[in-house]
Amino acid sequence: METTFIHFTYSDVILLQFYAYLFLLSANASTNLSTDAEALLAFKSRITSDPLDKITRNWSASASASASASASVCSWYGVSCGARRRVTALSLYNASLGGTVAPHLGNLSFLRSLDLGLNRFTGHLPRELSNLGLLQNIYLDFNNFTGDLPPWLGALTQLKEATLQNNSLGGVIPNLLNLSNLEKLDASYNAITGNIPKEIGNLSRFKSLDLKYNQLTGSIPSTIFNMSSLEMLDLSANNLSGKIVIHDLPRLEGLFLSLNQLFGLIPSRLFKCTSLQRLSLSRNQFNGSIPAGIASLTLLKNLYLGTNNLQGGIPPEIGNLSRLEILSMAQSSLIGEIPSFIFNMSSLKEIDLGYNSLSGRVPPTLNLPNLEVIFLNSNNLTGESLFGLLDCRKVRLLQLSENLLTGPMPKRVGNMSQLRFLFLNENKLTGMLS
Repeated sequence: METTFIHFTYSDVILLQFYAYLFLLSANASTNLSTDAEALLAFKSRITSDPLDKITRNWSASASASASASASVCSWYGVSCGARRRVTALSLYNASLGGTVAPHLGNLSFLRSLDLGLNRFTGHLPRELSNLGLLQNIYLDFNNFTGDLPPWLGALTQLKEATLQNNSLGGVIPNLLNLSNLEKLDASYNAITGNIPKEIGNLSRFKSLDLKYNQLTGSIPSTIFNMSSLEMLDLSANNLSGKIVIHDLPRLEGLFLSLNQLFGLIPSRLFKCTSLQRLSLSRNQFNGSIPAGIASLTLLKNLYLGTNNLQGGIPPEIGNLSRLEILSMAQSSLIGEIPSFIFNMSSLKEIDLGYNSLSGRVPPTLNLPNLEVIFLNSNNLTGESLFGLLDCRKVRLLQLSENLLTGPMPKRVGNMSQLRFLFLNENKLTGMLS
C-alpha cells in the first residue's frame, strides 16, 4: 500500500496556527460569556418582584447553552457588552425590581458600570462585589440596602463614582486610600456613624463628597479643606463640631454645612473660594460678624447663614453679589437697618431676614422683578412704605407679621395674582383688606 505524504510550506503552517488560535479564542470567549450569563441568571433568581417584566421575560436561561446562543446575553435588557463580547455594564435603574443582590455578580469580571438605583432591593451588599476589579461606576441609590457601608469599596481601585444615598446603611466610612481615581462619593441619607477619615483629603481627583443626613461625629478633617480638585462638599445634618479651617479650594462651587454644631468665626479664607455659587452654613453656632470679604464671591447664587449667633448688621458688601438669588439670614441676631440696596438686587428670588432685630423702612421704589418669597417677620420694621412690596408681581409668599407697621390695610393685594400666602398679623394696621 503506497503511503501519501502531504507537504506543507512554511506559510501553510503559519496559517494553520492562526486558525487554531482563532478557534481557541472563540471557545474561550464563549466560555467566558457563558460564565457572565450564569452570573446574570443567578442574579435573576434572587429577584422576587418584577412588575414591569423587565428581566422575567427578557433574560432567558437558554442563552447560556451554546456559543452562538450566549451572544444573545448582550441583547438582554440592561446588559451591555464590550468589543470582547464580555458584559461591561448592567443598568437596571428605575426598573421597579425587588429582591436581594446575588453574590454571583462578582463573577462579571469585565464589568465597568453597575446601576441598580431606584429599585426596591433589600439585604446586605455581598462582599463578592469586591472581585469587580475593573468597576468604575457603582450606583445603588434609592433602595433599602442594610448592613454597614461596604468595606470592600476600598478594594475597587478603578472606581470613579459611587452613589449609595437613600438606603439604610450604617457602620463607618471605609478606608478609601487606594481609590486614586475616585471623583464622587454620595452616601447621604443613611445612618453612617463615626468620624470622617482624614485620608479622604489625599484623593487627588476627588470632586464631590455628599454625606448629608447621617450620624457623623467629630470635626471635619482639615485635609478636606485643602483638596484643590473639590467642587462640592455636603455634610449637612450630622453631628459634626469644631471650627472649619479653609486652605485651598479654588474649584469649590457648593459648600453645605448646615444643621451641625460647628462654631467659631466664619473663616475669612472661605471668601477666596471665588468659584463658589452655593454656600449654606445655617443652623450652627457660628459667631462674629459677617466678613466683608464676602464681596469676592461674585458668582454666589444661594447664601444661607440663618440660625447662628452672628453679631452686627448686614454688611454693605452683600450688595456686590449681583447674581444672588436666595438670601437667608433668619434668626441670626442681626441688628441695624435693612440696607436699601437689598431691595435693588434684581436677581433675588427669595429673601429671609425673619426673627432678627432689624429696623427701618423699605424704600418706596423697589427693583425686585424676580422676587417670589419674602420673610421679614419678627423684626422692628415701621411705616407704610413697606407695602411697596405689593408691586412685586411674582411674589407667592409675603410674611410681614410681628413688626411695627402702621396705616390702613393695603388695597393692592388683589393685584398680586401669584400671591398664595399673606401674613400681616401682630402689627398696628387698620381697616380691612379689599
